[in-house]
Amino acid sequence: MKLITHLCILITISALLVGCATGTDSAAALPTVTPLAIVTPTLEATATPAQPTEVAIDSIPEVQEARSKLREGNYERAVQLLRRVTATYSESRAVHEELARAYQEWGMALVESSQGDVTQVILSLDKFISGLSSLPNDSLLYQSIENSHNQARAYVDAAVAQDNFNGIAEGMEAAARQAEAQRLQGLFAELYDLDPNFPGVGQRYVQALVNTGLSYSKGGDSTPEKVRLREQAISYCQQALAIDPESSSAQECVENARESIAILTATPTPTRIPPTPQPSRLFVGLINHNERPGCISMQIRNVSAAGWRLTIDGMNLGASFDGGNNASLCGLPDHAVTFTVRDGGGNPVRGGGGIPATGGDIFVGTWK
Repeated sequence: MKLITHLCILITISALLVGCATGTDSAAALPTVTPLAIVTPTLEATATPAQPTEVAIDSIPEVQEARSKLREGNYERAVQLLRRVTATYSESRAVHEELARAYQEWGMALVESSQGDVTQVILSLDKFISGLSSLPNDSLLYQSIENSHNQARAYVDAAVAQDNFNGIAEGMEAAARQAEAQRLQGLFAELYDLDPNFPGVGQRYVQALVNTGLSYSKGGDSTPEKVRLREQAISYCQQALAIDPESSSAQECVENARESIAILTATPTPTRIPPTPQPSRLFVGLINHNERPGCISMQIRNVSAAGWRLTIDGMNLGASFDGGNNASLCGLPDHAVTFTVRDGGGNPVRGGGGIPATGGDIFVGTWK
């Protein structure tokens, strides 16, 4: 507006000067002035700044409250808060990862508290999937949640198949029963090798081994084939005992298979001679690898181990069992060794000699 006003004043002054110079009446002598075209400058609208794609999420009150709720175990409230944050900062990768991480913790908590219950593990799958849907595929967190989901999914599939098998096994033909029992045993072997502490895996793996042993103990046409299959049954059920020495079903499987072999291989006589009772011996099983590096430990059950020693074969290493029948031995080399359990006289205990071991192994020996 100031520019227009100034131009109008200049035009008026110019007209007056022309009138004075000609000595004529200003009103009659003023020239006709053509108005100047005034171009008003156009002001461009200032663009609204774009919302930043990343934010300092540690300073967001809802994020801080959500983290507090996660520590309390209130996963549902934590997810509600974080979903509200993702709606506000929809372009922030960090915010989406925060939500995905909360879903993962929720799923893992459901797995840990399930004690192997299939229904509860199934609930965890929904949480893992919700976490994955919040992330791009190239996120490192995506791979972690996907692994948690796949492990839980594999457990559910194997457990459901095992429960179905348990319900129809008695009515299956021998060959079909062996094949399905062997398949399930392989599934749980993979899960156990991946994570022996996954809730329910250990118990179901023992059950799968026993089921496989039982399927072999009832097959065969000729006597040699029956003996061979029952020897396989013993092998599977002994693997189950190595994982759980207290498994009564595994112990019964071994005893029944041995009795069956004794009957099949006995020389026919008018009077059946009962099998000779097996002398008591030590059954040694590997429990886990949670001992300190370079050390092994062992517990003896069902017999007093007073005066007994745990010794490393070919090395001057040994440790005595304490009053609780426990012994721990350190100083092992990096490679595999074998050990022997010796009685108070220094003699190898029956069943307790030449056991392979590496640093970190924990064993249990059951006297039967």
